[in-house]
Amino acid sequence: MSTFREKAQGLTKQVVGQMIGDQQLVEEGREQEHEAELKAHASDPHIEQGPSDGPNE
Repeated sequence: MSTFREKAQGLTKQVVGQMIGDQQLVEEGREQEHEAELKAHASDPHIEQGPSDGPNE
């Protein structure tokens, strides 16, 4: 499953959970969205992974 789809599903769970008052569904959606973001950052070498020792520091 693509990370975009996983993030979208997580966000959908959050919205539906908020609409029906199900906090557990909201939390599950947050976790799913967060995990998808971690996967996206881990697989993209162009995204900086924390502070660097570059000239701007």
